[in-house]
Amino acid sequence: MEKFTLHAKTLFGLEDALAEELRMLGAENVETGVRLVAFTGDQRLLYRANACCRTAIRILKPIASFAADSEQAFYQGVQRIDWAALLDAGSTLWIDPLVHSSFTTHSRFAAQLAKDAIVDQFRQRFGRRPSVDRDQPDLRIALHLAHNQATIYLDSSGESLHMRGYRQRSGEAPLNETLAAGVLRLIGWDRASPLVDPMCGSGTLLIEAAMAARNIAPVLLGRDYAFARWKDYDRALFQEVYAEAAAAQRGPLDFPLVGGDIDPRVLQIARENARCARVADDIRWEEASFECAEAPAAGATLVTNPPYDERLKVDRIASLYGRLGDALKQRFAGCTAWVLSGNLAAAKQIGLRPTAKIKLFNGAIECRLLRFDLYAGSRRRPDSEAEDTARSDDLADRTDEAAPPTPIASSAHPQRWIDQAAMFKNRLARMGKHVR
Repeated sequence: MEKFTLHAKTLFGLEDALAEELRMLGAENVETGVRLVAFTGDQRLLYRANACCRTAIRILKPIASFAADSEQAFYQGVQRIDWAALLDAGSTLWIDPLVHSSFTTHSRFAAQLAKDAIVDQFRQRFGRRPSVDRDQPDLRIALHLAHNQATIYLDSSGESLHMRGYRQRSGEAPLNETLAAGVLRLIGWDRASPLVDPMCGSGTLLIEAAMAARNIAPVLLGRDYAFARWKDYDRALFQEVYAEAAAAQRGPLDFPLVGGDIDPRVLQIARENARCARVADDIRWEEASFECAEAPAAGATLVTNPPYDERLKVDRIASLYGRLGDALKQRFAGCTAWVLSGNLAAAKQIGLRPTAKIKLFNGAIECRLLRFDLYAGSRRRPDSEAEDTARSDDLADRTDEAAPPTPIASSAHPQRWIDQAAMFKNRLARMGKHVR
């Protein structure tokens, strides 16, 4: 089977996670860029990447690249492509443009010019031309024009791959499914141990976790793909890919996934979404404040995406993060906690020093994925109180780097209080000697 170059698009910060997924699917010559992973594969891999990748946004097949420093050069470059091999005169098309630092900075103008070049070719050859359809085109084309270099792609995915098909409804600020899947890879969760999200909202993190743990590929939820309308679509080959994915599913989980939220409305949405994702029996939902949450088992992993006060407004956001920090200290000793936050100032109020910080974006919001190691026993020094004053002050300054862990006492009363009480007792004893 012929092999060719493919490009998988993803979100910032998930490139390495996507590269790992693609290698596991059989991709060769894998190279990461910014929001992009290039690789080599055949038609089977193109189908498998769309069907099984959890951290990809779309899979593109480049068909031409050429210099384009003027309208004429761009028009002629598009016309040199044999569009009749890809599209019938009576078919429909759509062009998604991305333009940067070229002879034009207007994306829609570039798309219009490319469309003119395509339909003019059809008119000249067949006397008829394809029409434009934004919603369900027979051929979706991606155009990248940067620094006067044009690249034309066929978009094999159609709708963004984050649209799994299970989200029937959502909360006010839902987490992108691709980002949720990427977070689960970045935190190193093993897909075989307890996981809890005490501020779960409509449940995206836990649903993605359950799907990954049971190896339920996104294709099994029933979405369609743009490549199914290509002229070279191989239905039998895609059915083989689908059957492989179906056979690879695992049975119900034997470890707990727990989601909690104080809002019964969003918990009902989470239950509905989990049912549509075929993981309804794998997640336990609890209507409760995060301050009442508990680790479902020793050594569990906590991962959560608290409000940022951006898309979802929250009163007293700093207080919310402070209380989250208290809950982590008091109720999750011995666990590892990961917090994805787009409010870096509020995240400092958690009051713990992160041992890792990873830069991500949730839409246009810059975020940090923060790791906190919550020790079951105290490892504090008597002078550690001064460290806490600046424990998260550098939160926005460094990313993707580890910091020395700040241990947490397992009791609701930090060890330094006990140490200070002992010091005060000794001081009183010495004062008593002087009085006598």
